[in-house]
Amino acid sequence: MTLDTLFPPGVVVETARDADADAPLHEDEAACVARAVPHRVAEFRQGRAAARRALGRLGFPPTAIPAGVDRAPQWPAGIVGSIAHTEGRCVAALAAADRIVSIGFDVERARPLPARIRALVCTVDELAWADARTDDAPWHLLTFVAKEAFYKAWYPLTRTFIGFHDVALRFDPAGVFVPVAAGGHCTAKMLTDYAGRWARDEEFVYAAAWITAAPPDRASSAPTSG
Repeated sequence: MTLDTLFPPGVVVETARDADADAPLHEDEAACVARAVPHRVAEFRQGRAAARRALGRLGFPPTAIPAGVDRAPQWPAGIVGSIAHTEGRCVAALAAADRIVSIGFDVERARPLPARIRALVCTVDELAWADARTDDAPWHLLTFVAKEAFYKAWYPLTRTFIGFHDVALRFDPAGVFVPVAAGGHCTAKMLTDYAGRWARDEEFVYAAAWITAAPPDRASSAPTSG
């Protein structure tokens, strides 16, 4: 499996290498992790190194990618992207903004989601669906990973925080998911253009979410935050 296949054409995916943990940072990037623990600094370096390789594949120079006050990567003009990391894996997914409006990606190690967390992540309907499955896919964990990916695609367009129960997902066991019923700031009308795919291997589960075309009324219907 290649992670590029999780996304539509035009998205470039780069996985960080072990050596990227020592990759140099631009001055404004280094300021973002000046007080971070060494493990967090290494993850930050890996994510930026992978993202710069992806920028190069898209024809952009290897520019700085600092974090904003909300900790989200500040992509250069004309680029959308997402960085995800977990123990043993760090991935950056980028695209030109004239091809993809927003991207979200997440990865977690393939292990059961603790029972105490499941109800916090999954709606009642999602829990019932996952509990009724007879295959061996880690559906509770996949729900968590897919919602994280969805949020990463959602947030840059709305700048609005949502909770795990503010959106519900419908999974196709073949590798597709779509956001459906929603609540809070997240209305069903705002979900119609999002798409998602998931995959797993022996070590990790992955989820990618994206929107390829902004709805005509997004500017007027999307909630904003001050």
